[in-house]
Amino acid sequence: MNYYTFIPLCTLIINIFTWTYIYTQKRYTAVNRAYLAFAAFSALWVFDLFVLWSPVPDNFLMPLEKITTVTGFIVVFSFVNFTYEFLEKKKDFIYYFLSAIVIGSTIMNIVTNYYVYGYVKYHWGVSLQPGKFFIPTVLSIYVAPMLFSLFLLYKRKRSVNEKNKRNQLTFLIQGTSLFFIISITSDVILPHIFHFEDIVRIGIPAGIFQSLFTFFAVRKYNFLSISFEEICNYLFENLKDGIVIVDNNENIVQMNNYAKKIFNLENLKTNLKISDLLTDYCFQNCYKDYERFIISKNEKRVISMSQANIRQYNTDPGKILIIRDITENKKAQIELYENKEKLEKLANELAETNASLEQKVRERTLSLQSSNEQLQREIHEREWAEAALAAEKERLSITLRSIGDGVITTDIAGTIVLLNPAAEHLTGWEQEQALGRPLHDIFSIIDEKTGEPCSNLAEEVLQDDGLVDHIRYSILRAKDGTERIITENGAPILNKDGRVLGVVLVFRDMTEKRKLEEELIRADKLESMGLLAGGIAHDFNNVLTAIIGNLALAKMSLHEEQDVLQILDEAEKASLRATNLTQQLLTFSKGGLPVKKLCSVKNLIKEWVEFSSRGSNIRPVFSIQDDLWSVNIDEGQINQVINNLIINACQAMEQGGLLEVHAKNMDNTEANTEQILHMEKGKYIEIAVKDQGLGITEEHLQKIFDPYFTTKEKGSGLGLFTAYAIIKKHHGYLRVDSEVGIGTTFYIYLPATEVDLSASQDRPASALVGTGKILVMDDEEMIREMTRALLERFGYEVALAKDGIQALDLYQQASHAGRPFDAILLDLTIPGSMGGKETVRALHEFDPAAKAIVVSGYSNDPILAEYHHYGFCGYLVKPYPSQELLRVLSNILQSNES
Repeated sequence: MNYYTFIPLCTLIINIFTWTYIYTQKRYTAVNRAYLAFAAFSALWVFDLFVLWSPVPDNFLMPLEKITTVTGFIVVFSFVNFTYEFLEKKKDFIYYFLSAIVIGSTIMNIVTNYYVYGYVKYHWGVSLQPGKFFIPTVLSIYVAPMLFSLFLLYKRKRSVNEKNKRNQLTFLIQGTSLFFIISITSDVILPHIFHFEDIVRIGIPAGIFQSLFTFFAVRKYNFLSISFEEICNYLFENLKDGIVIVDNNENIVQMNNYAKKIFNLENLKTNLKISDLLTDYCFQNCYKDYERFIISKNEKRVISMSQANIRQYNTDPGKILIIRDITENKKAQIELYENKEKLEKLANELAETNASLEQKVRERTLSLQSSNEQLQREIHEREWAEAALAAEKERLSITLRSIGDGVITTDIAGTIVLLNPAAEHLTGWEQEQALGRPLHDIFSIIDEKTGEPCSNLAEEVLQDDGLVDHIRYSILRAKDGTERIITENGAPILNKDGRVLGVVLVFRDMTEKRKLEEELIRADKLESMGLLAGGIAHDFNNVLTAIIGNLALAKMSLHEEQDVLQILDEAEKASLRATNLTQQLLTFSKGGLPVKKLCSVKNLIKEWVEFSSRGSNIRPVFSIQDDLWSVNIDEGQINQVINNLIINACQAMEQGGLLEVHAKNMDNTEANTEQILHMEKGKYIEIAVKDQGLGITEEHLQKIFDPYFTTKEKGSGLGLFTAYAIIKKHHGYLRVDSEVGIGTTFYIYLPATEVDLSASQDRPASALVGTGKILVMDDEEMIREMTRALLERFGYEVALAKDGIQALDLYQQASHAGRPFDAILLDLTIPGSMGGKETVRALHEFDPAAKAIVVSGYSNDPILAEYHHYGFCGYLVKPYPSQELLRVLSNILQSNES
């Protein structure tokens, strides 16, 4: 028995122990795998030496020498590979050059004796007999890679400021340097250069130093721990909020698992735009806690959306959207409101009980006036009851306070790894103080009702191996003793192999949400009023359409009777003026996208102002530039803006006065207007409405465009807010100047064009006469008959349909008969049957070249604003003048001919 074999055996045992300890910590990162490979090959190398130094037959010694040599090659190279992974350094030329040398040397060692020429037996074991390439191979395979690795580690140590990282690098460099120096001196320099043959070689046992130093770094300085990048990746994938990254072309670049769950997407499709998921999404808006409805898995859900720019190298490559499913929160808020009513009822009962108790106290006091001691006892009981009532009110106040959100990440042992700024604020612990501490020291929560400590959420996540979501309300106790109400959820951090690396906890401050109950109830009432207004306006527009159309037919039939013609002309103008009322109802009911058209507002401004100020005691004075540019607007919505400003002016001048209205062209590419208004460069028309009222104070001036803000007793606070929203949707600007005691001026800026519309607006009806076969679909019989009479008078052949099913049948019959329709007018809304949107889709499946015009009494319907996206060639808003119908139809038929 050769007792020297116990030397490599001890090194082998320490290596195996260190390797097993790291493996059991379940830190399966790339650098850990690289180190485990290095430790495994080191253990194999030492095991080869253990066998080689044991009594072995001579015929096995030479193969064992070569195997041990090859294993040594791999050990040194695996340490180089570990160095690259530990320093997060990309593989470079030197790495692959060393790989080639190792492979070449291995092949040379196997097939030749240039490295190992033979072996020599000694009393302590066996040593290799070097070949003629022994020294060059040692320099290229052992010395150069080890020195290069130590150089990389030392270079990184000098550039690292983090103390923990520097300590890790120091232990690694010291242990490796000792192993390298001792092994090269003992196993190469002394026996093969100075020929000190008969010595005990301690190079391999020197590996004990490296193993021990590595083990100390693992235990003391958290060596080879979870990387920050992995925490971020798993936080991104497992956060209980949807995250969507969008580039500047509105293409979705990346979205986490929760966002896919919200939008019911199994896999992220290529070329998917954010507008495909959110129909009325505006890329340029800066959303913050914007709430809206979506349909997910045939279920109506409520989401809260926030959007921010991504800044990278002083550029904005796109936007990041944080989407939160708040459906359950909304339900909880409704339930909370119901519970609030119960609490109020309970408070009333408590008040009645308290009143009864006071009565009893009074009666008892009167009956026991002779006993001063009994009187003092009754007074004390009364004071206690009042204190208990005050304490109960205080607890109710605490439950309605506002708190924030936070994120905490732990490792598998429940030790804090990361706190975000919100968590620092909520817990009162800074991240540097919290790192390395147990979760329950930092995240201390108690049950809101019982006051008992809650279970550790991290332990629940690790036990369930999945998401844990608590809708319950708990109390978070901060470092300074502050208590906040939160909801919490957690998820495990997994590596790509599905193994648990730690836990991420997300908790949300829910106190402020409780204060929004009254606002939500008020919003619901306004939404109901809007729906009612929309329905009334739709029916009113249908009636007005028939009135205006029939008046136009009557005018054509009585063209020789000038008096009657004038009367009918005035009736038609009055009906068209009535459309302003329906337009205001529609704008209030939906607040939808404007249906724009290019028009000149020079005459419209005067007409709008005079109509809105009619019946008041103010006198408008106009100053309008003669060559005022044209604008692309929704006339009804801009009319509503002017009307709201005139109403404000009338209320500000209760005793009457002058109302100055100015309109002029403005080009801010040369003037300094952009610095004042922060407007984009371009051409605008400026409309100014100036009153002589009392003016607005500086305090109120900052809030006049906020919803529900008003200084009037019966005001709704929606007039200026609605005006501001309309101008913003027209890509314009609205500002105000006011001086107390002098008056207020509102300025409207609308994007303008220098196109002259005077010729097209004066186009006579005789020029709109045409030929063709037209199909009219409308659920109102009087509108169908009026439209047929009007079109037949101007030379068209007309067929009628009451709904989409009949229209599709007539269109198919005409196409099979060889006499297809040239155009189709489709009413958008058909109660109880197929409307225009579904009909045009079915028509295009049958005939992709079908020309359809959408007609609707809802002028703010999004289909009218983007009719091309839905397959229509044009649109008409009820009630429409006869000339507008003929113009749209003529333009579409002329495009067919061209």
